[in-house]
Amino acid sequence: MNRLLVALLLFTAGAIVLPVSSKAQTVTEEIKVAHYRQFCEGVVPKKCLVVKRQNETEYKPIRDEIEDFNYQAGSEYLLKVEIEKVAAPPKDTSGYIYRLKEVLETTEKPHRGLDIDLYGTKWRLERLDGEAVDKASGAWMAFNAAEGGIYGYGGCNSFGGSFALVEDAFATSAIRSTKRACLIDWGVEEGFYKALSIGGKVESHGGSFSINSEGKELLRFVPFE
Repeated sequence: MNRLLVALLLFTAGAIVLPVSSKAQTVTEEIKVAHYRQFCEGVVPKKCLVVKRQNETEYKPIRDEIEDFNYQAGSEYLLKVEIEKVAAPPKDTSGYIYRLKEVLETTEKPHRGLDIDLYGTKWRLERLDGEAVDKASGAWMAFNAAEGGIYGYGGCNSFGGSFALVEDAFATSAIRSTKRACLIDWGVEEGFYKALSIGGKVESHGGSFSINSEGKELLRFVPFE
């Protein structure tokens, strides 16, 4: 009787500690990948892919790469992917694993919807809030197509960050600058950074372009000579 009781207790204990298998939550859907990357926050900030999932209306950055996907900046993609939800995701991840099944469509967007090529040119800040900027300030900005970043000089400090440009809608994030003491105050830097943080619509004017918000010109740039 005692042996039977011990055996029963051991069997019951074993049954309690047996792991319960759980099926991975995996779906297959079509997603769009934007033609630029942008900074996304986390323990370590990084340039992330920007995607729009099948049932979503907005593009959002994801911290994970898509397995077997060869992304090229300047191209927008429609992909069929397998998305697996991770039960206990590591830090600094989205909580999903993305696996490429098929590239359904690729659309080249080298100018991001504008009739002016923003890349490969150093752009001098010509006007700020509708007022002429002293050329001696040396304020300028440039675009990095490969990384979806902007960088430049505000008249005293250097700056950098990320940007998004969808059609003609321009926005920035994670703008950072050096903290040098300025020998000459050109009255440009603070307003320059503020205007970049506001963003707006980009309009081309022949060989120059402006960034406008609510009908007001915030910034105007011309090629740096």
